[in-house]
Amino acid sequence: MAHKLIAFADGENLVFRYQDMVKKGAIPKKDVVHVPDLVVWHPDITEAYLSDIVRISFYQTYCGDDPKIEWAREQIKAIEYTYSLTSESEDDTRGSLVPHVFKKEGRSAKTKSVDISLTIDMLRYATHPQFDVLLLLSGDGDYLPLVEEISRQGKQVWLAAFSDGLNSTMKLAADEFINLDQIFFKPAHVAKPRRARAT
Repeated sequence: MAHKLIAFADGENLVFRYQDMVKKGAIPKKDVVHVPDLVVWHPDITEAYLSDIVRISFYQTYCGDDPKIEWAREQIKAIEYTYSLTSESEDDTRGSLVPHVFKKEGRSAKTKSVDISLTIDMLRYATHPQFDVLLLLSGDGDYLPLVEEISRQGKQVWLAAFSDGLNSTMKLAADEFINLDQIFFKPAHVAKPRRARAT
């Protein structure tokens, strides 16, 4: 029986970690969806596990007037994902990211809107009997108390994050870990075939 899963993506963390890794030389795979400073996604995220994915909420802050914020929400909502309930399933189920976009005053402005909203929502669903897995997409160590509390409430917490900036304790606290490097980027080194020695 497939897990009933609900997911929460810290868009700020995902986008800036991804962009930092690209600046450092990581080469994205062709299927990556990326709107600079707003959203990054890859369709294989939802294929990592066979689960019944009820919703994926994507939390982000963005700078601009109301029409610009609405545009940002539309960009996130336009990203679709598919998932399978079983390995034998021939028909994929579809969904779209659910945007939670908060206005910020400037590019460098710091807010806690994403952290607070994501935390409140995860805690709310941690007590919901419908779900047995909560997936957090972020490697930010600020979420460690949240992960530990949800685990104490008897729910499984799965973590998906990039290696860049990943808090190692978060990885250990989660029940399962998905390395986003392998999903988003081409392998750093491709092994070259060895030449046969002359005899």
